[in-house]
Amino acid sequence: MVIRRPQPEEPTAQLTLFKLGRFHYQVLVTNLELQPLNLWRFYNDRAGIELIIRQLKGNYALGAIPTCHFFANKTYFHLLLLAYNLINWFKRLCLPAEFQNATLQTLRERILLIPAQLARTDNRPRLLLPASGPRENAWRYALQKIQRPKH
Repeated sequence: MVIRRPQPEEPTAQLTLFKLGRFHYQVLVTNLELQPLNLWRFYNDRAGIELIIRQLKGNYALGAIPTCHFFANKTYFHLLLLAYNLINWFKRLCLPAEFQNATLQTLRERILLIPAQLARTDNRPRLLLPASGPRENAWRYALQKIQRPKH
């Protein structure tokens, strides 16, 4: 089955075979006996995993396996998945709605790379954030969520 779609304004999960003018073309080869629209929906939903794999390769260093030992590589892979899941739970539970679908790179640029100072006040460590800035609201929201977790 060949699919011709107008070029989307936003990137989609489904990869394209090629672009020609204002159209993107996809080819699906399958042995499923579904109507064309249902077939497209089925495979388009599954294409989301491709974005996760691309993100793991690019942002979480999955593209370079560090050793030649199976168990070390397996441990490395599980640590990467743990990091991926921790970031996703952090987004879901601690960040405002505008950051729910953000990639790790976006989180780095807009949230995590913020100048701050770790200081001790009354023998307790405190994180001193800038008084104002474009990321202030997101950080304050996250800190508020972290300090008052739901039971």
